[in-house]
Amino acid sequence: MKKDGLLEQTQRWQLGLAAGLLLVAAAAVGCDDAPEDLDASVSPATPGGSLSGITAGPGGATMAGVGGTGGGVVTPGGTGAPAGITGGLTTPGGGATTGATGGGGPTGGGAAGGGTSSAWCKAKAVLDKRCNDCHNGMGTGPMPLLTTADFMKPAPISAGKTVAQAVSARTHNTANPMPPKGILEAAELADLDAYIAAGSPQGDNATCAPAGGGTTGGQADVWPPAECDEVVKILAHGSGGKDTPYVVQPRQEIHPQIMHDAPWGNEKVQAIAFRPITDNAAVLHHWILYGGGAFLTGWAPGDDDRSPYPPDVGMEMPTGPGSLRLDTHYYSMNETTAQNDRSGVEICIVKGEHLRPKSAGVTMEFAVLGFPLAPANSVNYEAKGVCNVTTTSPVTLLGAGPHAHKLAVRTKFWVKKKDGTEILMLDHPFKFGEQGSYPLPTPVVLETGDTVYTSCFYTNPTNTSVNFGQNTSDEMCFNFAGYYPKGALSCGGLLGGLFGGGGGTGGGGFIGGLLE
Repeated sequence: MKKDGLLEQTQRWQLGLAAGLLLVAAAAVGCDDAPEDLDASVSPATPGGSLSGITAGPGGATMAGVGGTGGGVVTPGGTGAPAGITGGLTTPGGGATTGATGGGGPTGGGAAGGGTSSAWCKAKAVLDKRCNDCHNGMGTGPMPLLTTADFMKPAPISAGKTVAQAVSARTHNTANPMPPKGILEAAELADLDAYIAAGSPQGDNATCAPAGGGTTGGQADVWPPAECDEVVKILAHGSGGKDTPYVVQPRQEIHPQIMHDAPWGNEKVQAIAFRPITDNAAVLHHWILYGGGAFLTGWAPGDDDRSPYPPDVGMEMPTGPGSLRLDTHYYSMNETTAQNDRSGVEICIVKGEHLRPKSAGVTMEFAVLGFPLAPANSVNYEAKGVCNVTTTSPVTLLGAGPHAHKLAVRTKFWVKKKDGTEILMLDHPFKFGEQGSYPLPTPVVLETGDTVYTSCFYTNPTNTSVNFGQNTSDEMCFNFAGYYPKGALSCGGLLGGLFGGGGGTGGGGFIGGLLE
């Protein structure tokens, strides 16, 4: 397919999106969110936008103003210029914390005391298991059920009620139950009822972290790694400067691009570990950090537990003023007041004599650009992408980072060597809210003539096929894979050209720009 043909299709998809698409997405994943009185007259509107064509940017071509509200480019002391929807991609690459503060939050440092036995923590366990695949603040359910504060807000589609009251009514409504695929078990309902009857209190442990410490496992227990020469933060900020929060207005979906100078100036450094900082989970959909036109690292819901690079591998970082761009995707359609955010990433860097001999990159070329990706009324439909590997030297794959949207139920990633040997690298169930990065137990070496396969499996119970696109109501199928040496891997042909080609470092080319 020619690039202009793909562009025309993408433009048509974007311009066809409207407020009703949120309800279609809810139905597609079984998130029946009509209130108990079936009054949907207060459902939020979806911002629109006009088609402004293609604009060249640091990461390639971007679509300006296609079917949505632009987030703009924010520089310290500057203002945001509308840039249209330029995001929608969530990817692996960084650290291991999902806390609620700019310093890393409770996951990184632990919550003080409280244990996990409070009424809120019992309710939260039920919500996480039975409700928050949809009610996660990402647009499928009409309101998030992630924090105690969410229960105190006005219910967006149940006039005159709080979220707590609406939840109580729907979970007891056997004719129109919530969850729609099966009423809560008696013990689950009792825990939720007790919490709501108590007035939805926060208690002394809002995050329900184990008493005396943070989440166990992964990088959260050992941050920062002992090898760091320096640890720096790249955070979302507003037009007032790098120390001010980015302000997300209510009832909108935006994709701001926030520029940063390299904290290390012009000095040559490598990143050896990344740690996400999630400040305001109520509105944060994802973020990606780009540098020099290349994808560096990112965060998506659930992608919180990752490992540092091997001892001889590091990622060379860009230098100089304006060399880093934090692309964020905010979704505040469920909010009634402005929200501040300081999400971003901590980076462990090494320099000087501690620089490592192997330079890592991340490829975007392991992907499926199917039309459609999820056919109407399909069950476990497999969409498969093929990469005919071209390398300038042997390439070592370090890990897999699958990414898809709401209809994906499974992802698979494997290689067929040129001698016919097949190596399975990942075969894993997929949930949008539980995305992750998976180090390979044994690194896999690729050479010219090998073939890499990427598959996503979709279940779409609706009568409408779903195509590739950047909104969560569209679909994607990517496997963002870390590898070294940077720049030595390509799929070649049209796919390589669409993603930037000649190195597959991400962020460049037509698709790289489209997904920013």
